[in-house]
Amino acid sequence: MENEKSHERGLIGKTVTYSKMIKLSHTIFALPFAMSGLVLALKEHTVTLQMVLWIIIAMIGARSAAMGFNRIADADIDAENSEICLLLSFPLLLFLFFYSYTKRFTWLAHIYLGFAIGLAPVAVWIAIAGVPELSVIILSLILMTHIAGFDILYSCQDVDFDKEKNLFSIPARFGVKKAFFISALLHIITVALIIALYFTAGFGVYYFIFTAVIAVLYVIEHKIVNPDDISNINIAFFHINSIISVTVFFAVLTGYLTGK
Repeated sequence: MENEKSHERGLIGKTVTYSKMIKLSHTIFALPFAMSGLVLALKEHTVTLQMVLWIIIAMIGARSAAMGFNRIADADIDAENSEICLLLSFPLLLFLFFYSYTKRFTWLAHIYLGFAIGLAPVAVWIAIAGVPELSVIILSLILMTHIAGFDILYSCQDVDFDKEKNLFSIPARFGVKKAFFISALLHIITVALIIALYFTAGFGVYYFIFTAVIAVLYVIEHKIVNPDDISNINIAFFHINSIISVTVFFAVLTGYLTGK
């Protein structure tokens, strides 16, 4: 009995440790966008509870696998600091895994990360409806620029380490000040794409309330961190960006419910 309890405690401990290692909580950045893709598909297609559950499992599983692989691939660095859908899932996972190596040869790693995670809404649409429509492609671009923008900000705290280890990043390549400018530009594009989604998806006007909230959150994010003081980077990175992701979901849901 005692051995069984020890085994259970060990298993729980390992699960908690692995969850922390792969930053399972960061799934909040992309999962609301995947659910937003599902909402877009609702306009013309039937979505079952089983589909929703499998989408959530697939999202968490794919991200956990990619992050786990990233930890293994970067171990030496970190130590110092349907049938068609099934077939498509394998190249998608390989695409996600490849991100772990992009920082070794290109400063566009942030854009690659955004693009890889940004595939989530399109993947959900393909699983439910088949060929993606313009609205879900725009949603994926929103996620891409959102992720890339805040990943650039987050990497500013590692700029010295990246230079020392010859790792590629926008802050290491162009400097922290220009990195902040590029990040802000990407987030301006994000807001512009959110506005564009209103017109392509036929949303109701209440959608713009959430759009305004998102724009304000981005302004706050870029105010509380600056090139001379990045002490609040964790607040900007996790708290504000997770709120933005959830707000996008409620924007899409409200737009769908009040739209044409």
